[in-house]
Amino acid sequence: MSVPTQSAVLAKRRAGNWLSGFGKPFNTGLVRWLFSWFAQFTAGADLAIVEFAALSSAEVVIIAEAATLYALVMRKATATATFTKLTDNATTSSDASSDIRISMIGIKETALVYPQGLALANGATMQGNTTAGGGTGSGADGASGFAIIGAA
Repeated sequence: MSVPTQSAVLAKRRAGNWLSGFGKPFNTGLVRWLFSWFAQFTAGADLAIVEFAALSSAEVVIIAEAATLYALVMRKATATATFTKLTDNATTSSDASSDIRISMIGIKETALVYPQGLALANGATMQGNTTAGGGTGSGADGASGFAIIGAA
């Protein structure tokens, strides 16, 4: 992987540190459960915690090669509605073919978890838009957070 991986134990610590800054009890518990699941069923898989700042209409490459997405944990600090998109692509986040599109209305925290992983054949690129159709976005209103990624 081009993203530096670490043991599940260290990844758990890093995710916990990130959540201690904003984590609501449910998402904190959800991430703890996910790492417990990793310990029981993945035999110490190497993982990467990839952080991203407030998303805008500019593409943010999360990983540029085949990988497995286990979780997206995001927080949005403004009341403006935004749409967070993730595309299975190593360079661009397409408005027309985003693989994951999450509507975030108001100040909120969201977690999307795939315990057995979501295979991404090409990588992952994200963006945040203020309209569902895409094209417009403001970093001040976009979600920030982290992704838990594993090898393909």
